Amino acid sequence: MTKLTLNQKLAAMAFLLATASLVVALAFPDGPKSVSQEPRFVSVLSLAEQIKNREPLVLIDLREPDLYEEFHLPTAVNMSLNEIQTNGLEPGVTYVFYSADDLLTRHLWISLPPAVKKRSSILYGGVHDWYDHLLYPTLPLVASGEDSVVAEKVNALTRFYGGQAEFENDSTGLAYYTKDMGKASWPVMKRVGKLARKGC
Repeated sequence: MTKLTLNQKLAAMAFLLATASLVVALAFPDGPKSVSQEPRFVSVLSLAEQIKNREPLVLIDLREPDLYEEFHLPTAVNMSLNEIQTNGLEPGVTYVFYSADDLLTRHLWISLPPAVKKRSSILYGGVHDWYDHLLYPTLPLVASGEDSVVAEKVNALTRFYGGQAEFENDSTGLAYYTKDMGKASWPVMKRVGKLARKGC
């Protein structure tokens, strides 16, 4: 058995590293970020504005058909996880997905091909956050500065979508609306089932 020189050992090591890099590049063509299962989230305010402005997107409700029939976001279509996995999705379309909790959206996100992921996002907090923070939000009676701007924006969108805000003396709830979606991770949600009816 011949002994390898130092230069031969270094060359062999460089070859192994180059091969490993090639394998990683082929497995994750979108770079290291594609290894993460954290999706791109969209906030209820941002989505509400996109729908209001008729921006080109396909909004998909992943819940059971009876829950979709009882209540769904404007323009949303109902598709099951199985339908999406069987029929696939078009890569050039902008998709936004939501459900009642994060279990369905997590399963969906993991299974989406990279080309579809590039233009897709998940509604942060799902249908419950839309209901609680857009249709029936709790806003401060008095707000100033940036808080006032956020509160007015929320209230205007609430009215546009036919909801009604409740008002209180506390403005800490406005922090929800300024959350950085770029740094958001899966919310902890154990909410399932029907939404509580409000109003008459």
